[in-house]
Amino acid sequence: MKNIRLLLLVVLLVLITVTCVFAKESESELNAQFEQLKIDNILFELEENGIDLENEYTSLDELLIDVDKLFNESKINLKIKKNIDKLTKADYVIESNDGEIYSSKHGRCGKVEKIEENLEKVNEQLPLKSLDQIVPMSKENPTASEVHGGTGGAFSREQLEFIGFYKIKADITLPTVTINKNPETGIYDEQAWVYFGFDDENFANGIEAGFAYQTGTHRWLPYIRYGETLFKYDDTPYYDGDFIEMVRARVTDDSTNNVQLMIDYETIISRTKQFNNYNTLSVKKVSSIAKDGFDGTNISGSSIDCIFDDCRAGTIDEPYEDFEDFTLYSYWSDKYKKWYGTIDWPLSMIDRSGNAISID
Repeated sequence: MKNIRLLLLVVLLVLITVTCVFAKESESELNAQFEQLKIDNILFELEENGIDLENEYTSLDELLIDVDKLFNESKINLKIKKNIDKLTKADYVIESNDGEIYSSKHGRCGKVEKIEENLEKVNEQLPLKSLDQIVPMSKENPTASEVHGGTGGAFSREQLEFIGFYKIKADITLPTVTINKNPETGIYDEQAWVYFGFDDENFANGIEAGFAYQTGTHRWLPYIRYGETLFKYDDTPYYDGDFIEMVRARVTDDSTNNVQLMIDYETIISRTKQFNNYNTLSVKKVSSIAKDGFDGTNISGSSIDCIFDDCRAGTIDEPYEDFEDFTLYSYWSDKYKKWYGTIDWPLSMIDRSGNAISID
């Protein structure tokens, strides 16, 4: 009798746990969203490899039957088939309308964090492409206030022109990080980040997708950040020096309004995001150490050997091209006396060795 009571108690606790996990959003609604994300990502993978299936699939099983046919007819190779198999089994992570985070494998796993807005407002109409300019002397040694985002930390930022970029991918090696406590306050006030970013023209309405270093646990967590919200996912941590094959960030399109971060076909994080003009999106890759009130000298931490390997970017409906084949965006605003776009800041802290970027 005691064993029966114990069993009933365990069952009751499990039921309560499941109810809590899906309290804010019904399980059926979430499963439908997860299945649609799987369908969308598999179709995108096929499109990236020259296969455009015209069917509007509402069932994952139907799509997978057609994928098997394509493989059996040698229209897709084994590598593509394996990637699709991984996408079918991947962990999909979404944000609900009320800011809850749900995983297809783990259920509810937290809330979106509220953070301080970290983007400077631009009230000037900036050019969409780099211009031939008379370069001011300050380019070689600008002050923090002369760099867009310069008071927010040290960084290597490579940004492309505003011509409608929808996607970027690379194999990423995470840097080795050392963060020290502020000797005056006794707290950690620096944080390393590695990410891709999309910006609207005039740098409005931007979004970041990548990896955030967690000083206390020495882990890197996938994240998507925009405005005053930060979406971190701690069920798939990474560590210093990890090589992560195929990290991709993409904007789905202007009808679904999603930005997705895909990590090695195994984790896909999706957030709803609407841009002002999809035809003038810019994309960038960044390695940084953030610190509020940075003056160009007062960061004591380091981020060593961050690598974006085989980095490629693309505009909508166009194939990927090497990142280096596009024109880097850089613009000096006479109005604001500030550099926008591509820059190593401060130059004295940025070291490049081949593809490796270090901040020290």
